[in-house]
Amino acid sequence: MDPGSSFPRENFALVSLARSGNSPEGNAVFSLAEQLCPGRVKHIVITCSRDGELARLADGVGSRGLTLLLPEESNDKGLAMTASFSSLTIAAYALGFLDAQAEYGAVVRGLARAAATVLTHGSDLARALAEEGFRRVFFLGSRPFLGGALEAHLKVQEMSGGGVVAKAEDTLGFRHGFMAAVDGTSLVVLCLSRDPRRRLYEMDLLEEIRRKRLGKKVVVIAEAETARSEKIERFAEGVFAYGPAPSVTDEALSPLVALCGQLLGLFLSLKAGLRPDDPSPSGVITRVVRGVRIHPFGARA
Repeated sequence: MDPGSSFPRENFALVSLARSGNSPEGNAVFSLAEQLCPGRVKHIVITCSRDGELARLADGVGSRGLTLLLPEESNDKGLAMTASFSSLTIAAYALGFLDAQAEYGAVVRGLARAAATVLTHGSDLARALAEEGFRRVFFLGSRPFLGGALEAHLKVQEMSGGGVVAKAEDTLGFRHGFMAAVDGTSLVVLCLSRDPRRRLYEMDLLEEIRRKRLGKKVVVIAEAETARSEKIERFAEGVFAYGPAPSVTDEALSPLVALCGQLLGLFLSLKAGLRPDDPSPSGVITRVVRGVRIHPFGARA
């Protein structure tokens, strides 16, 4: 919508991520880059579908286009992106480890082990939470987790058909107005860092939430060893525990945070009597975004 403030003046690489590759906005960004920056842009496309329009666009620019096609199993067929989101995120992270592939391999294996723990034990917690009838859910996280928190809040809203309103916010930013929205129907989910300095601020917030008696329930996402802390048990009423994952730093944990939101969204969908693969029976939202009209660059209202 505003390429003039987005594309740099010098040569650059544009990384496009897509499940289907058929979303009009993402494909329009690719085409606008070609129109406004001819010959100056190289494209890296990460997609779950070899048959999507985005993959075709990348093929059309020859050597300036590189397509990373993810396994077919990642191209989930439901409305809400779950396996596809996690796979696209992990594939995109790899771009930061091109000179350290063995190191990144260890990170991915650690994430997989941690996720297996969450799927095994976190499913019971997510099911129990969904039964409690929350109307609002807040996902809070320090900077490394904020992307995962944003995805988690989206999954809760999508998969509950909008019946549960969710919000994602930075741990410190939460006090700046957003805390006022926490009522007696609210669930607060706080991501706890493995970094002891960050955790000081996170524990302060946990203590404040308890002192002010905010929300109906507070749970945390934490490494199993951290979760056994007596202080956490005093301030939180449930834990999405993972680990151990020694090779995984805070900076790589966002997919795990998103997974907790995916689980909660799944059971909220079932609780509401919806179909998790199609939780919007009225068609308000769809698997591939519709209704977006791409106006020619330079057009005026």
